[in-house]
Order: sequence, then structure tokens, then C-alpha cells
Amino acid sequence: MKVKHYHREYDSYKTERQWALEGFLVAENVEGIELLPSKQSKQPCKYYKPDEVRPATESELQAFFQPEKERRREQARAYRKARLEREQEERERELEEAKWCAVEPYKKKIEELSMVINALDNDPSTAIAMNFEATGYEYGDELLQLSIINFKGDILFNSYFKPKKHKEWTKTEKENGITPEMVANAPQTSDMANQIVAIFNKANLVLHNNQNYFDYLFYDNNIIFQQKYREKINVNKILSKCDNFELPKDSLEKCQAILKIYKEKLHWIEEDK
Repeated sequence: MKVKHYHREYDSYKTERQWALEGFLVAENVEGIELLPSKQSKQPCKYYKPDEVRPATESELQAFFQPEKERRREQARAYRKARLEREQEERERELEEAKWCAVEPYKKKIEELSMVINALDNDPSTAIAMNFEATGYEYGDELLQLSIINFKGDILFNSYFKPKKHKEWTKTEKENGITPEMVANAPQTSDMANQIVAIFNKANLVLHNNQNYFDYLFYDNNIIFQQKYREKINVNKILSKCDNFELPKDSLEKCQAILKIYKEKLHWIEEDK
């Protein structure tokens, strides 16, 4: 099939729509000719030469273009409908996200309170408060003391530890008051590891106030939990909202203070930022 673009003898030939745009309509009983508009075209179009068309009236041209206008209006309506549906879906999605963002802190608090209620009503050891002191808070540092109480205030564990490698810890000694002499005859962490692990493995809720992530420090000191406890709560976020409150220096007293302030602030909801 011939390509119109490469045959100059067809330069004056136009499609029915092209003629209509110039004010002409195809005459009756004419055949026209099928040509490919370009080399890349796969579908041929029918073209008409000038003596196969006639001048058209305004009403004839309006009638000719009416189906095209209807198609365009229908396409526009379909586009607007699709756009409105997308916008509605987006609004609904945003509302759903906003709802869950608003509900999530309360959902977390409800789960937390359920664990507290279980601890107080059934087994107090399923919720614990803990505090530890160490030679430092970097890789290779060692525990000096660990204190753990349950949610009724019973002491589950409280012991100093003698470090294997560190002979002094000047910086943290000023913070925790633990001297090398105080731990000279204390057991090493490996001696108490099984007892400590058993306490943590039973706990569903762990209160602490340590700024540093403590799991790695316990792991470095051969205290390896066989299962992860469900929820860890850093009460520093609660303490920051309490005016003129300072934790005591003693590790066990810190545990008791942590538990007391937590119980007083059970209603406090942490909003996600």
C-alpha cells in the first residue's frame, strides 16, 4: 500500500475529517483511496481528492462533528468521574490513616495496661522494673550492678558484679557511687547469668530508665535471653514530664522509684511524633 507522504501526487488529498475542518463534505457516490499516512502507520486512512468533495452548510458540518463532540464530552465525563473517585479514595485513605494514628497510642496503652493488670492480679513477675550500673556504655564495658523488682515491689534480683577486665571506672563511679572496693568480692556475671535470664524470660513488660540500649551490654556480659520480652518501656519519657524529680543514686532504689512513678502515670499516653 502506498504511503501518502512519499507520493507528491496525493498532496491535495485529505481525509473526510480534514475536509470537514475546511468546510467541505465528501460527495455522494465517490470511492476515495486508501493510503498509509506515514511509513510508521499500520492502519490506512481513506483520502479524497478535491473534486470528490463539496461545500457544506453550517448545519451539515455541525451534524458531522456532533458524534465527535459527544465522544469528547463522554471522555471528559469519564475522566472527571475517575479523578473524583481517585480523590475520594485518597481522602478516605488519609482519614483511615489519621484514625489509626489517633488510635494507635491508646491501643498500645491498652495492651500495656493488660500486661500490668495480669502482673498485679496473677503473676507479678510477668512485669518487672530493672536498673543496672556499668563501667561504661560502650562495647566491651562490664556490668557492676543489676537490680530487678516485680510489679508488687518484691526484690527478684539485686547484686554487684566483679568485672573481669576493668580495674577502675572513674567516669561512671561518679554517677553510680560504685567503687572497685565495693565489688571486689562480688560474683561475676557468668555466675548469675542463669538466674537473671530466667527472670527476663518470664517478663512480658520491662520498665527501665537507661538511656542506652542495654541488650547488647547484657549479651557482652554473657547474659543471653532465650526469648525476647514483649514490651520495654523507658520511663525517662515519663520522668521528663515530672517537675523536680531526681532518681536516687542507688540501683535498687532507682528500681523502686521507677515503679512508683510509672504506676502514678499509668494514664499517660505517649503520642507518636
